[in-house]
Amino acid sequence: MADLMTAALQWVEHGFRVFPVKADKSPLTPHGLKDATQTQAGVREYWGRWPEAGIGVVTDGLIVLDFDAAHGGLETMEALQTKHGLPDTRVHMTGGGGYHYLYRNPNGTDIRNTTKLGGFAGTDVRANGGYIVVPPSPHASGERYKVIHKDEIAPAPDWLVSLCKERIAMAPAATIEGAIPEGQRDATLASLAGSMRRRGMSHAAIEAALTTENNARCNPPLPDKDIAKIAKSVSNYPPDPLASAPPGRADIEQAVKEFEHSEHSEHSEKFEQFRTFGNPGAFKVISKMVDEWLAFHKGETFDLDIICRQLSVSDRDGRQRVAIKLYDLVRAEVLRKNNRLYSYIDKTFKLVRWWDADEADHMAIRWPWGHEDNSGFGFADSIQISQGDVIIIAGVSNMGKTAFCLNMLIENMDAYPCTLMGNEYKASKFRRRISHMNWADPLLPDGSPKFELIERREKWADIIRPDNINIIDWINLNDNFYKVGGIIEDIQEKLHKGIAVISIQKSEGKALGLGGGFSEHLASLYLTFDFEKLAVRKAKEYTGTNPNGKMYGFKIVDAGAKFHNIREIKPCKSCGGTGRTKGGECEKCLGKGTIDA
Repeated sequence: MADLMTAALQWVEHGFRVFPVKADKSPLTPHGLKDATQTQAGVREYWGRWPEAGIGVVTDGLIVLDFDAAHGGLETMEALQTKHGLPDTRVHMTGGGGYHYLYRNPNGTDIRNTTKLGGFAGTDVRANGGYIVVPPSPHASGERYKVIHKDEIAPAPDWLVSLCKERIAMAPAATIEGAIPEGQRDATLASLAGSMRRRGMSHAAIEAALTTENNARCNPPLPDKDIAKIAKSVSNYPPDPLASAPPGRADIEQAVKEFEHSEHSEHSEKFEQFRTFGNPGAFKVISKMVDEWLAFHKGETFDLDIICRQLSVSDRDGRQRVAIKLYDLVRAEVLRKNNRLYSYIDKTFKLVRWWDADEADHMAIRWPWGHEDNSGFGFADSIQISQGDVIIIAGVSNMGKTAFCLNMLIENMDAYPCTLMGNEYKASKFRRRISHMNWADPLLPDGSPKFELIERREKWADIIRPDNINIIDWINLNDNFYKVGGIIEDIQEKLHKGIAVISIQKSEGKALGLGGGFSEHLASLYLTFDFEKLAVRKAKEYTGTNPNGKMYGFKIVDAGAKFHNIREIKPCKSCGGTGRTKGGECEKCLGKGTIDA
């Protein structure tokens, strides 16, 4: 389940829009691909609600060759490879045993979905206005979609673009005369129905006319229930007298064009003429559609083509109404426009009541120290921690992170309610380790513990105790390091009077933990651990001596329970902190790269 959300986030990271689908490829959202999101928050919302959902990826800007194994697609794939050559690109195996070859649309040509490309059996194209299901999504067969080749998505070859263009050019012919082939029946009849409705034909007249066309020209004819569905759907829209162009049409088109290619353009009079001419209800319908679409796509960037495709608005009048609606929203400062691109203006904020806040919100945090030799970290008296703060402990594996977390727990359990969340603690092993911390008693007189110990491996924010010291040891993200920023932000939002101490992994020699700057951004204090060395990477608030950049050496003794010989250290000048000189190991620091300060 985590793999599905992770994969969806990766598609969003690469600029694609995604939405959840069932195993039969049908959408789980009410409006299908129109509900697709391009934000991490949107992905987390969708796959938080449907964790086992497949991933639908909108194919706008792509040309995807869909070879259907059940209808001769594999033979076609071999034939195309032999005749034209299929350039190396990203390839997926579908749950039904077919293949998806993903190509980029190299020149922005408006290439649409089509069936039986070039007359080849079992070969469809998914492009603008379509979507595909991607790995590791489940399939109704019980199989999963799989990545076959991880190559970058290559530009579509010229022969494929030309073949798609030929298909587009051929498609409208069926709307005028001649037989309507199987792959074009719904689209052609819907187009005819739309034309009839715009000219004022009634529901009954449209259904009768479609039935006649269907029986005479469709091969094979659509079922009567499908004809009735098309007629009913189209009849929900008001007739459109603008089918015969109003006076000033050229001026209106020019005004829309100028607005689309500029940041600021004043054409309110011309737009008002088009908005109210003949049938104001038509603009109201478009306006409502745009508002509903925008409600699902806050935080995304889009242009007129994208929103019209997703609203299935393809006629000239409809596109201009969408453009004018967007113009209204720009003037109302609901949307921001930069050349042809629109984005939401987020005016939400949280007012900080600093004037009546309690200045004494600092917490008297006790830091780990050497109980047997009375040694301590020099920053202990200068760093200030406030309610709601996040402390990050980033360290190389087995270099002291857990010892630091456990010592913080024991040092603070008598002063504050504490919760320790771990993913590697076994009851007996934990009890043995705590028993070595003999300077404090972890139990109350009645035998109950002074703190909570919770086993947790994900979704830590869901169980954060807002007023506790929450110690998380440790967040494991595997390869999804970019997610750490969102996880820390979610945790911090749950804090009230408490704090969070979060342990993450760090690679040896790296300045930051996994996730890089994503892990540092929200931290009030950021500590890093390497072999017998702690460094203060970032301390936002302190008194007296600046602790930032300070380093401390230490030993961990007594089964990993106690800190010992804590002292300030500094880089060795003889070797420049590398631990090596031309003669081999640095004699001054004995290869450690640091010496006592």
